Amino acid sequence: MTRGLKPLLLEVLFFCLISIAFQFDCPATMEKVEGAAEDSCYSLLDLGGMEYPMASLYCQVSITTEVGAAQIVIPKNVGELQALVKFVLSKGIPTAGQSGFWVNYRRDEPAPLEDDGSLSANNSMIRKDRSQFVDRIELKVMPDELWRAESQPGDQTDDRDEQCVAQSYPGNPFHQGLDDFACSGYELHNALCEVKLGPPPA
Repeated sequence: MTRGLKPLLLEVLFFCLISIAFQFDCPATMEKVEGAAEDSCYSLLDLGGMEYPMASLYCQVSITTEVGAAQIVIPKNVGELQALVKFVLSKGIPTAGQSGFWVNYRRDEPAPLEDDGSLSANNSMIRKDRSQFVDRIELKVMPDELWRAESQPGDQTDDRDEQCVAQSYPGNPFHQGLDDFACSGYELHNALCEVKLGPPPA
């Protein structure tokens, strides 16, 4: 009986290892990025700059996998963000202007100007409140270390209610980190898509 169990156990182990390997395989249009999340695959869509809603939509409809649709990328720390910047540069993202890539943190509470064109103290506080910028998938607050400077977010006091976030000027050493941007109507950024293939976090 014992001799018969050993081949069976080896077969089960082999099947489990194969299953794990396939679980972490990337779709044909996506790839791993060294230094980024190990259970994620990434793709920079070759569509140029666009507003955040379109970038989010294109990720969802352009890339489908057995575990679901892709989303705008969500770097969890500075190391991942740096790895993603290196990745988009290797893919030929333009570096001449401000346009970079969107990330999937967002402030849902609007903070518009008053009717007279002024920014109220309350809405100014909302724009500067880092705890309002939340991961769109796991609903976790964006880590402070990802912001580019102490002035971020909320350094604009005009009609740009900057509820979205992007890495601008990719490759520029003076723009390392994320800034808040208006989701539509102003700056355009590229769609960098991510799909999680591993088990959900504990």
